[in-house]
Amino acid sequence: MSDYIGQLLCLGKATEADIEELFSYRLGDNLSLIERQGSFKSAGRIDLLYKNRLGKYVLYELKKGVAKLAALEQIKRYMRSAKKKYKISASDIAGVVLAHSIDPELALALSKEPSIKAKKYFFGIDLK
Repeated sequence: MSDYIGQLLCLGKATEADIEELFSYRLGDNLSLIERQGSFKSAGRIDLLYKNRLGKYVLYELKKGVAKLAALEQIKRYMRSAKKKYKISASDIAGVVLAHSIDPELALALSKEPSIKAKKYFFGIDLK
């Protein structure tokens, strides 16, 4: 799986869907997938929704490049829809914006959002 994504990255041809596939594969080691590319009528299409062993949900919004301020409203919409669809209490769901880099405006806005954070992803080479 990761070799395929690595080849695409080296060629500059990896899409957001390819990167999502890699994250879905990696996150599945510790979390249970609830929904991937699920569609909500009023909110749009979420990237990944997982549930951990403690029964808490994590909604991931993936950005291929820079995550901008608009990602905050997007993930908040998705979280509201997921809470309604799966009957999740506000304290049992968190949001994570995964991106190659985070726009400073988004980082500042997220500092006021206790249930949503941003994480940067990096790709590397493993020697075995």
